[in-house]
Amino acid sequence: MGWDDELAAADAAVAGYFDTLSFTAVGMTRPPRASNAAAIVDPARPAFGFLGTLESAPEFTSFADSNRPTAGDRSVRQITRICLTALTTGWPWVPRQDDRIRSAVALYQVAANPDCDGTARVAIWLNKVSS
Repeated sequence: MGWDDELAAADAAVAGYFDTLSFTAVGMTRPPRASNAAAIVDPARPAFGFLGTLESAPEFTSFADSNRPTAGDRSVRQITRICLTALTTGWPWVPRQDDRIRSAVALYQVAANPDCDGTARVAIWLNKVSS
């Protein structure tokens, strides 16, 4: 076996262990010549289902430089960073910014283009749209 075969086997092993939640990727687009219109489902990119891992990391953040609130902070808010990781082997297309990801319990919007480390796994940062 070569390097690529070993990497594919490792990716499949990780996905088999961690990717247990079902998701549906829905491509979104803007109507032609209507840049301010609401996004609509992209007919050129049909929705597809996949398995992935969803991680959330609640944290406090202020508009200052520190991630830890102090007694003098007046603009402290609690946010949650949501990260979806998944194996993209066999996907017809990879979600991009503003596409939607649907799970059994919530609808998410892709916050930025996926992060890739050179393997077939991607990390997709999400914003929760609705429950």
